[in-house]
Amino acid sequence: MYSNKNIDFLIETDELIEVTGGHSGAHTYKVVRDDDTFFLKVASKGFSQKKVMELKDRLMYYKEMPLKAIELIDIGLVKDEEMHYIAYEYVDGVNLKDEYNKDEYSLKDNYELGVNIGEAYAKLKEFKGYNESICRRETIMDHIELINDSIDVLTKDNKLGNLFKKDFSVDEIENIRSLADEYGKAFKNSVKCLIHGDIKRSNFMKDNEDNIYTVDCESIGLDYDVLNFRYQIIWGILREKEKAFVRGYFDGLYNFSRPEGFNEMFRFTVLLCFFNSFAKRVRRNQYEKGIEEYKSMKDLIKNIRELTL
Repeated sequence: MYSNKNIDFLIETDELIEVTGGHSGAHTYKVVRDDDTFFLKVASKGFSQKKVMELKDRLMYYKEMPLKAIELIDIGLVKDEEMHYIAYEYVDGVNLKDEYNKDEYSLKDNYELGVNIGEAYAKLKEFKGYNESICRRETIMDHIELINDSIDVLTKDNKLGNLFKKDFSVDEIENIRSLADEYGKAFKNSVKCLIHGDIKRSNFMKDNEDNIYTVDCESIGLDYDVLNFRYQIIWGILREKEKAFVRGYFDGLYNFSRPEGFNEMFRFTVLLCFFNSFAKRVRRNQYEKGIEEYKSMKDLIKNIRELTL
């Protein structure tokens, strides 16, 4: 557990309560200090010094939106570890995944939540005063290379890879590589804009006055709309309430239409999320969890040509 000995923001009497442990390796804590409360996020080792220096500027862009973003209080280095901490204001409320998964919330409720958040992020898209050097992200060719590298990991001899090779022939695997190239071409008709970078219901909170806050704001950057879901889309389209939210998000973002090439860009994002996620499972030796998820998701790739949203 962290303390004032390795995080300068903390004082000796602070109480830390872990709130979440993210897929990225980040951990978020509630810090209780006398009459004050804060959020403290210890970022993963991949959160670089460059990102730390840019964070204040990135968060400024959220002031262009109707949604609130939690206020940044402090940033620093965790002593003796190659990680950074970020202290935010505390929001007394619930994250929207926990809230909207309750039985009292229907698919329609989740869809309408997505519409509202999509409409809010349409306002962020309109903002042009960003620093492009701060917000630059990977190219589509970078993503295609990542898909191919991840497929290479999955075709090696390991528990998950052997299962993948049993389900997909050599020709099918090569066809997937070709589809990544084909679907990647759809992005040429799309324009990069400011995006959150990791849209999901758990990255939004509602306070006791029903104000919605954006959290996990560090991923904001310049990229294509659909890549907001590059880390979560395979989960988002298999779970009914999450799928309703995702569909609502794009209806709100695009005023109940879809741009040219949207389904191809969507399928590309599914490939990126699927192969990157399972390659990470292999690298981390998370075979039991990976095999369980793979069995529930492999049909998405088998039927990739038919996927629409």
